[in-house]
Amino acid sequence: MIKNSPYPGLRPFTEEEAIFFRGREDHVSQIIKLLENKHFVMITGASGDGKSSIVYAGLVPKAKAGFFKSKFNNWEIHTFRPEKSPFENMSKQIAQALKMNKKYVQKELSYGFSSLIKLYKESDLYLDEDSEDFSSLSAIERVEKRRKASNLLLIVDQFEEFFTNNENLSNGSPNDSSHLVANLLSNTIKLAKENNIPVYIVFTMRSDYIGNCASLRGVPELIGYSQYFIPRLNRDEIADVIRAPADLNGDKIENRLVDHLINSTTEGADQLPIIQHCMNRIWRSANGNELDLYHLTICQGLKISDLPLEQQELISSKITVGNNIEKNLNNVINAHASELFDQSIKKFIDEYKDFDEHKVKENLVFILKSLVKMDNGKGVRYKVKFGELLDNLKFPMNLEQLNNLIFPFRKEGNDLLAPYSNEVENLNKNTALEISHESLIRNWILLKKWAHLDSQDYQTFKDLRSQTYKWEENQQSKNYLLSIGPLNYFETWIKKTDPTVFWVMKYEQLKISDKNTQKSTSKTLSKINKFLNESRNAINSALEAEKKRR
Repeated sequence: MIKNSPYPGLRPFTEEEAIFFRGREDHVSQIIKLLENKHFVMITGASGDGKSSIVYAGLVPKAKAGFFKSKFNNWEIHTFRPEKSPFENMSKQIAQALKMNKKYVQKELSYGFSSLIKLYKESDLYLDEDSEDFSSLSAIERVEKRRKASNLLLIVDQFEEFFTNNENLSNGSPNDSSHLVANLLSNTIKLAKENNIPVYIVFTMRSDYIGNCASLRGVPELIGYSQYFIPRLNRDEIADVIRAPADLNGDKIENRLVDHLINSTTEGADQLPIIQHCMNRIWRSANGNELDLYHLTICQGLKISDLPLEQQELISSKITVGNNIEKNLNNVINAHASELFDQSIKKFIDEYKDFDEHKVKENLVFILKSLVKMDNGKGVRYKVKFGELLDNLKFPMNLEQLNNLIFPFRKEGNDLLAPYSNEVENLNKNTALEISHESLIRNWILLKKWAHLDSQDYQTFKDLRSQTYKWEENQQSKNYLLSIGPLNYFETWIKKTDPTVFWVMKYEQLKISDKNTQKSTSKTLSKINKFLNESRNAINSALEAEKKRR
């Protein structure tokens, strides 16, 4: 029988992997107590602290197993992410949970306030055993009603997407749709608590976005009402994270590997994703057999010279020394991603021999850069429809070709891009693609570099656009054209960068799907090119005039 890895890598643990989710048992119990008492909890923590995992592999299975005191034994548990359409995403999940028509649910929820509680009480999930309607039912009908009755748990995962997606913002502030969702959720929590209605709501959010919540009415009060900040793991908990999954999976793991990982783990960001990714790579390098230090060296997380002598001889033929990058736990992510990058290009060229390596590489870099956005100096994930990426490639490919190019990043066991191959085999134009975890942005040296350069390019674009606008506002006066130095700089930059509507709209507070803003952005780019051309013409004319004078 082929075993699966008990370590998920960069992706979150799933409910099915709950048995392997270790080190957070006390934290899960505290979250459950808050939910029981307050019907709400906002789970916050730094990026990489395992917020999604603690919900899906901790809270959810515990609730279903009866470790959560609530009115009914059954649970309807549904998750939505705000993404680019929070109200629509929420309506879809509530309609599924309550088994109601989506259009009806959407219309009712649009009224805000108590409408979610109203819908829940209308559904078969809710049961009031003290009501006259219930007492008038036959014994069989009562049993059937009790069988259907369920608590409702609504999980709003990655709440920060209200602030990181342009579609949810208007001039930098949350739009009406975002405020509607906040209104619905805050009033639902209040009514559920006051009337002891078994509706529970969980938010997960990166702690560095807590300040942004002040712009959503009712949300700051919720944070003060019930918040759980995920603490960093101590040494014993880290040991449990490393050792327990292997033991439960029937794998042998050497003490010296466990000790080295514990001692090498930093207190900073990405503590958990780095451990999980290291263990995933180690497990796969060992093929699920005895996990030892030399497997960490194979994954480029430890120098060969740091191994015991007998292990150095064991792997000398299995590893390429590679570059001079420091071999530490962080480098396991960097080495894996870089290896996949090279493999993807080579595999693609082997299959499609007409493609030039440079063009394939340019397209892959474009895809990866498009999935990252710098937000106040921090690299964040940016979810994009696959069709939008396909339409904006510098060197055209068809749907099948682009699928094949990025497949290694989505392949089960690699899981650096989502959706993963075991969830969706081939992406269509409407499939949203994203980086699986922001720790990839921080630890893959190439991606971090591309993201920063991309952000710098945007600052250059803003500067050029500002000067173009000044020229236009002053009736295109020659006095506002560029001099030779700045003109040479901007011409070189625009030739190298080739800014597109798609690229500009990633950084602007604009909806990519909005045709009017697409047209407006396209006009802006045309004006910039006209401004550069006029500046060049003016300089050439001045040089010609100077020649004639001589």
